[in-house]
Formats: sequence, C-alpha cells, structure tokens
Amino acid sequence: MKKSVLLAFIVFLLAATIEARTLTEEIQIGSNVTIENQKISVINVDTKYDKAIICVNNVKGIVSRDQDRTINNVRIELRSVSQNSAKLRLESSCDNCIESDNAVCFNECDINSDCNDNKETTIDQCLRTPRKCVYNEVTVVQEPTRSEPPEEIDIKLTFEEQKKENKPSSLLAILINFISKFFNSR
Repeated sequence: MKKSVLLAFIVFLLAATIEARTLTEEIQIGSNVTIENQKISVINVDTKYDKAIICVNNVKGIVSRDQDRTINNVRIELRSVSQNSAKLRLESSCDNCIESDNAVCFNECDINSDCNDNKETTIDQCLRTPRKCVYNEVTVVQEPTRSEPPEEIDIKLTFEEQKKENKPSSLLAILINFISKFFNSR
C-alpha cells in the first residue's frame, strides 16, 4: 500500500511538472505570456492563411495552423487565429532559460537606412525601443536660379586736382597782396 501511494505521488509530481511546462492560451497581438522563463509574444496574425508571427525570448518565427513549430526551445501549436489574437498550445523544453522582453521582435527597423522614404525633405532615423522609423521634416532653402548672367557695369572715376590759391602767410604778405589787388582793380 505504501508503495502504491508513493508511486501515485511521484506520478502526480511528474504530471504537475509536465503540466507546468505546457500551456494553452489565447494571446492578443502585442501581448505575451511566460512559460518556464520564456516570454512568448504574438507579433501579428494572418487570418487568411491561418498563420501567426510569434516571438520567443527575442527569436521570431512564423507558425501555421497545419504544422507545429519549435522556436527557441518552445514547441508551438497554432490552434486558431482571429483578427486580433492567436490561440496557442505551448510546450517548453528549456530548464535554464532567462526571460527577455521580446522588444527586438517588435522592431520595425534595425538601422537608419531601413527607414529610407526617398524624400529629400526628411531626415530618416531608426529610433527608440522597440525600434521604429521616425521621419523629421526639414526645410530646404534653395538658391534662386538666374536665367541670365549678371550685367556688367562700367564705373569711371575722374579726379580733378584743385588749384590752391597762394595765400600769404604773414601780415606783411597780406598787406602787399591787398594793395596789389586794390591798384589792379582800378
């Protein structure tokens, strides 16, 4: 009797351990669940082809309804897809996993050139976490275009030399000059 109780207890513990490593959950796009230190996020779904883009601890993969897939030590079975969510059966086989935030899987870009919108009026950058394209408008100042070359202008400068009158510098010279002008004027 003791052996059968002990055996039943061991089977119960094993079943609980196996159950803890298996999870069936409906996950919204952009949301996540954690199983055995592994974060599973639904990035997007395709209802037409019954597929989902799943991220497991920063490793991204596509899972389809007709085929199970293992991504980063998690076996994923896609049970159903709706417009905004995916119902998944998850089975973890990782003992020493370290949970991540899955931000890398939500990145829209990795480097600035991934965001090139081919417009000269924007500065294209890959920024933030998760990384997204950011387009900043810039003002482009254009030089006015001329259809004709500028006119040539001729400038001529002429300088006239002023004649200086000889002005007497002493009182005697002033007096002689005055008398001379007085008599010449008559």
